[in-house]
Amino acid sequence: MSEFKKVDRCYHCGVVLQTSNKDEKGYINKETVEKYPNGLLLCNECYSKARTNTLPTLNQIYDNDFKKIIDVVKRKNALVVYVVDVFSFEGSFVKELNEALEGIDILAIANKADLLPSNTDLEHVKKYVEHVFKKSNLKVLDCCLVSSNTGLNIEEMYEKLKELSKGRDVYFIGAIDSGKSAVIKEFLKLYKNNTNHLITLYTFKDTTLRGYKIPIGNKQYIFETPGLYVSNSILDKIDKASQNKIIPTKEIKVVKKTISKNNMLMLGGLCVIQLLSEEKTQFLTYINNEVTVNKTISGRFSSLEYKFRKGLCVPISKTIKSELDLDMFDITIDETGSRDLGILGLGWVSFIGNNQKLRIIVPKGTFIFNIRSKIDHVNK
Repeated sequence: MSEFKKVDRCYHCGVVLQTSNKDEKGYINKETVEKYPNGLLLCNECYSKARTNTLPTLNQIYDNDFKKIIDVVKRKNALVVYVVDVFSFEGSFVKELNEALEGIDILAIANKADLLPSNTDLEHVKKYVEHVFKKSNLKVLDCCLVSSNTGLNIEEMYEKLKELSKGRDVYFIGAIDSGKSAVIKEFLKLYKNNTNHLITLYTFKDTTLRGYKIPIGNKQYIFETPGLYVSNSILDKIDKASQNKIIPTKEIKVVKKTISKNNMLMLGGLCVIQLLSEEKTQFLTYINNEVTVNKTISGRFSSLEYKFRKGLCVPISKTIKSELDLDMFDITIDETGSRDLGILGLGWVSFIGNNQKLRIIVPKGTFIFNIRSKIDHVNK
């Protein structure tokens, strides 16, 4: 399986680090790289100017309070409705959460299906979602594609929920941006309370977490859990105005671009995909319509590039001021067939795998992934 290799760069000046030539830019002692493989490294030139090296603080994603909720779910043998955003759920899976949910009955819900192109084979997408869940060792009983925006398949979801729960309590779980609360709100439009109980705001035992408790039987409830915060989405790395530009609210239109060796595909001013190998490659972009897609020759992806291309690249985030605010990754595509190269929170590009070597540049800390395509376009 192909893997992303992060390109080591100087934490101070941003130059690509190398250990072979002392007279070239970016030189660093090989011993230093081997001693601190996970450290924030400085090239020798910068190190001589500033002898400091600090590590960033990681955000807490899956806390002890939420673990207590999962423990209750296990004790009650409840059904979990796991809501994901069909555009970015691959990276929003929290490893610790998925490990805790192993063995628990799950109904997988992929929200925002209305944003996919109208000619999308939704059955293929559904199988893809099931594949990703099962690959994470989760016990998926069924899967449903829905839209909290249009109400698509919400009634089907409710019927599956009643069938699979078999009188058990049901817990809705999902990341903050998955649209979990919106799905429940849409479901409540169809909801009829035939019980002796009211919908209440509920504080989970021994925690500070709160959510809605919805009766669906005299002894059966739906519990809405708080949304999980995922810190490695591009949404967490850019300003509010740019966030509004990249979050889709209507059906996306696919843009096709073919690039040659050393050409770059620029997704707004937020992501660059550079082809380092010989084979021409056609990319299909699945991102919000307001994000520009440009093909350009190779060059430095810097604040200077933004200034020259202002008006062509949309959006351009105020949080990206220089190369120091960017991460760079290299990947060789070992797999064949339809592949997705995804940027968590932004969307993805599809292409046919053919041993390409790609370089991807994104805001620092953004999660990227390579996986089989949600929407198969091998024969299209």
